[in-house]
Amino acid sequence: MRQALFRIWLRWAVWATLFSLMGAFVVAFGMTLAFYLLKGAVSLEDDVLNALGGILLFWFSVCWSLALPLGTFLGMKQLFSRCVAGYRLQLFTCSLERVEKVQYSDVIKAWRKWLFLTIWGVAVGVLIITAVQIVMQGRADMSLWFHSYVLYILIMLSSLATLALMVRRCPSIVLERC
Repeated sequence: MRQALFRIWLRWAVWATLFSLMGAFVVAFGMTLAFYLLKGAVSLEDDVLNALGGILLFWFSVCWSLALPLGTFLGMKQLFSRCVAGYRLQLFTCSLERVEKVQYSDVIKAWRKWLFLTIWGVAVGVLIITAVQIVMQGRADMSLWFHSYVLYILIMLSSLATLALMVRRCPSIVLERC
């Protein structure tokens, strides 16, 4: 069952990652292209390309931070609609009635709970990394390691842990054979 839950989460994580990266890149590229065209579409010399690269990276980080929560929500429906490794997650209503065809309106409550647990998990991860840094180096300097990629890894690890916790503790989410 643990392997099945991991595979279900992995499918979701890959989907959420690809959706958020592609969405962020498309919007960032559009913003960069808009800035380039608004400035008169000057010739692409090295300094212009470097400036456009900086604009692209800036907008990518902004758009990725907005697209990742959206991707986690949109991917949440997939958790309950696919059979992976002989198991699937089953969603129940508040009155413990089986939800046969899961809609986005059905997963809002579960996603909100999962999101807040994931945020707390990320905070715990930051505290653990900081404590390890203090033990190993004698000081804590978050500027050395805290950036968007580490935050993404913490979000994904925390989402796996909180999904397992929700399956064990939440009566409206059950892992069952299919």
